[in-house]
Amino acid sequence: MHSLSSRKLKFPKYDYINMTKTAAEKRVMQGHYHLPLEKTKKMRNILITLFTAVLWVSCEYKQEKQSVAFDSHIESAKILKTIDNWNLGWDSRNVELAIKDYSENTDWTNAFGDRVQSKEALRQLLSEIFTMDFVMAGKHNYSNDDVEFLNSEIALLRSTNIRTGQKWSDGSLMKDRHIHHLRVYQKTGNEWKIINHMISQANERN
Repeated sequence: MHSLSSRKLKFPKYDYINMTKTAAEKRVMQGHYHLPLEKTKKMRNILITLFTAVLWVSCEYKQEKQSVAFDSHIESAKILKTIDNWNLGWDSRNVELAIKDYSENTDWTNAFGDRVQSKEALRQLLSEIFTMDFVMAGKHNYSNDDVEFLNSEIALLRSTNIRTGQKWSDGSLMKDRHIHHLRVYQKTGNEWKIINHMISQANERN
């Protein structure tokens, strides 16, 4: 008997490197796919460039659309019209016209500290005020109307009203009242509604 050490054992030859590779992977390793891979890189660069261009055009279109949709001059005119409605409502004692531009849940405070927190409550308060002749005496003189847009849906309107000829309850004449208004607007649809209105009065300094 021959010992195992003296025998030459022959094992079948296997390509252990390539035996686990797919046919396509072998072709890549053997250099057959060099040209298609380069074309793939070029196509990828083209797609990246195309995507970037489409994204840029989309952003430009969106900005142009927003600028066309929102014109500050037109929107300011709409907001300033609400002061006209308020004044005409007071002059004609027309409650509905005076509160036309207020939201249903508006928060309104006058210079005497009277506060209401709904359009209906404001309707009731003005209905009472408009029956008082001494309060309704006098004239509005608005000035310094300043509209500021916080964004396309929220705006502020600061204005000054020098009210002349108003009387006290005993019929005596008041001094000219320098009244300041701060109105906060929210755009609903195509309309601006007043959601908060704060009225204050500047008093003479000693």
